[in-house]
Amino acid sequence: MDELDPDLYTVAWLAPLEIEAKAALHMLDKRHQGRFPMVRGNDYVYQAGEMCGHNTIVATFPAGEEYGTGSAGRLASQVKSFFPNSWFGLLVGIAAGLPSLSRIPSLDIRLGDVLVALPDGESAGLIAYDLGKETEKEGFRLLRSGYLLAKTDVVVRSAIGKIKLMAPDDAQLFLPYYESMKHKSMALETREYAIGTFAAPGAEHDKLYQLSDSLQEHIVERERRQEAQRVHVWYGPIGSGEKLIKNAQKRNELRDKHKLIGLEMEAAGTINSIPVGVIRVVSDYGDEHKNDEWQPYAAAMAAAYAKAVIRELQPRLKRKRDNIEPRRRRKKRTKKAIQWSPRGKHRLKKILAFLKSLSFLQMDTRENSIDDAADDTCQWLFQNSHYVQWSQDSSSLLWIKGKPGAGKSTLLKHALKQGHGHTHVASFFFNVRGHELEKTALGLYRSILHQLLPSAPETMSSLAMANARRCSTRGKVGKDWNWNEKELKNHLADLLLEMAVCPIRLYVDALDESGKEVAVELVYEFSMLIRRAKSSGKYLGICFSCRHYPSAMSTSDGFTICVEDENSTDLKMFVYHRLEMNCISDDKANLLATHILDKACGVLQWVKLVLPKAIDSCMIGTRTRTILKEIEALPSELHDLYEKIIVEIPGEEISESLKLLRWIRFAICPLSVGELRDAMAVDADPSCTTFTECMEADSSAESDEDMEKKILHLSIGLAEIRMNNFHQGYVQLIHKSVNDFLVPDGLQLLDPINHDAAPSRAHLHLASTCLRYLAMADVSVAAENELNFIYQPASLSLQYGYTDCGEQHVISSPFMHYATDLWIEHMQKADKEVALQQELFCFFTQFISPHESRLEILG
Repeated sequence: MDELDPDLYTVAWLAPLEIEAKAALHMLDKRHQGRFPMVRGNDYVYQAGEMCGHNTIVATFPAGEEYGTGSAGRLASQVKSFFPNSWFGLLVGIAAGLPSLSRIPSLDIRLGDVLVALPDGESAGLIAYDLGKETEKEGFRLLRSGYLLAKTDVVVRSAIGKIKLMAPDDAQLFLPYYESMKHKSMALETREYAIGTFAAPGAEHDKLYQLSDSLQEHIVERERRQEAQRVHVWYGPIGSGEKLIKNAQKRNELRDKHKLIGLEMEAAGTINSIPVGVIRVVSDYGDEHKNDEWQPYAAAMAAAYAKAVIRELQPRLKRKRDNIEPRRRRKKRTKKAIQWSPRGKHRLKKILAFLKSLSFLQMDTRENSIDDAADDTCQWLFQNSHYVQWSQDSSSLLWIKGKPGAGKSTLLKHALKQGHGHTHVASFFFNVRGHELEKTALGLYRSILHQLLPSAPETMSSLAMANARRCSTRGKVGKDWNWNEKELKNHLADLLLEMAVCPIRLYVDALDESGKEVAVELVYEFSMLIRRAKSSGKYLGICFSCRHYPSAMSTSDGFTICVEDENSTDLKMFVYHRLEMNCISDDKANLLATHILDKACGVLQWVKLVLPKAIDSCMIGTRTRTILKEIEALPSELHDLYEKIIVEIPGEEISESLKLLRWIRFAICPLSVGELRDAMAVDADPSCTTFTECMEADSSAESDEDMEKKILHLSIGLAEIRMNNFHQGYVQLIHKSVNDFLVPDGLQLLDPINHDAAPSRAHLHLASTCLRYLAMADVSVAAENELNFIYQPASLSLQYGYTDCGEQHVISSPFMHYATDLWIEHMQKADKEVALQQELFCFFTQFISPHESRLEILG
């Protein structure tokens, strides 16, 4: 028979009654098969399983055992000795509730409410109400004023305290577990037990009898609770004793004397052996009307709260030898036996190949390009009530919304950097300015699967083997076939629901950059997943950041945070820090900061554009009032500010700025500095017939370092150079809002004559530049030598000095690979506009026909 190892279990769940134990077993995420070893003196049989990542045992009284503190003490003592690595314990089950409607505030405890033992003022959290001594003067007096019993472990009280912070909405943290358990019990052959079912009997079966001054009973009329607020959680002292109380007068005396919220019969015998957290749910009122009707529901609700407590505690790191599977008696393994076998190496190779097929070069590019939050900023997020509720809720949606440039991406990146304990975390940052996979649902699915699968080794191995079989018949992924979006969507949905027995948090940034149709579909899919997770008691939280529009993306579900309503302190710190770094005097800094912040309206990007110009003016001695007037004259809307910047470009630089911004805005993939330098050199003068001639022209940058300076100058601060994962520079617009501004307004301001069909005309221009470059005599030979080269984006395309055939700069030109592989895609995008058909015909006549044989070779 398989044998379980007691050393591997860290959580002790004590459920003295049979119905309490049944409820506990339903709460386990996984039952462990096998039995614990039994020897003389170890008289209890324990159930084992996993809950929220913890190896957990469920201990209950043997059949026919007398209830009370004595039996509970014997059980706790054996649990403590048998499980030496037990970290904490919980005593979970039913109790009598003690309402006190005359107390201020009213203690309107009802059947089905949760009672959690905690100290209240001078009262202990757990009071042995029948342990003390009789005195002539004072009558019965508790030993040590009721503080005789040990306190609950700090770790358990910390978890309870975290749940308590959510009051009065703390029930939302554990009700999904009850719903999950209720459905499980329905799935059994029968839901009926000798003493009832796990379903709630209903408020009409909750009757509280009150004693009048003449000791006459009458039913108390209480206002019916709304269904959403049916369950309340009460924190305070619980009385524990050997006697079963079924006397209303005695109950009231104990309640009023010790300020009790409930009565039970096991904790006093348990807590000095194991300092358990005591979690009870009201099944009766401790009077002669006590019956068993509410016991199953109460046991289930107590188990649900207990699981919420366990969820708050991160599992301890397992030792290498820890294995929850049953032990089998077998020969001692030799060192050689645990080395990788050929079969194991083969399987590992397939797994790594599968993960590699999901990844793509630009998977982390956008996240890495986002500036880190300035010191001491973004901390407000973790105190925001909506964020706290979302992070503690079992399954829900969080929207982080804001104006363009408000700092949403920075905030999300900062949230990802915080410790997440045992929560599985994955993220995806949409990037409309990036590679195709950076702005599609397919890229999101691939990235999140790549991040989460290593935490689900069985699923990862199964998918890897299936992928290997497919590759053996269909060829290499990415070359002979590509991933299907729907297939990966289904894999991700299955994985999330499988892994969500422990908390999962997904962060998706810039959802609006995926496009309206994709965004709406993703919101619907993930909302459905959240509902499925919630109904089965699992933990799936998803955070989307996006602009306030389009509103069609939003749902009524979940929580919402508006960034510009919360980030005023962050912006203030950012501005003052930059002014301080530049040694701006305090008086001047206060005036500048006040005017900039008032004008910014919570938009970080506006501040980033205006603040450097204000600092530059200070550094050259401009009077403060002059700078303030300039700030006051600036438009407060980001779009209008971009327009003002474009309009102020000197006339002699407009043509070059137009070409630069057009290349950055419409490039199929972000260009490296070298690629953009070559493209701009060819684009500058159509009369040049060789690439060498283009590079030697006065308008061409002499080096990549000079090109970087030129980019910053000609883009008037609207473009930037970022380092990719390979520490190579690539060029992008500073923000998605610039991307939106350039089409149609920005480029129209720079080229008012040809503003119609701007995107199509821009792609036509870029395609013609690519082909003109490829048709140059000193480029074509080198291009033909590189026929087998497949274009990679800027991250891999810098290839200097790989041949010595005399045309050194031409052969090593980064732009050759972009032009060779992507001119066709530019043509396809231009061809979508019917108005350009005549120009396309001229284009083919001018460039394609004379060089048809050469371009055929280039493919």
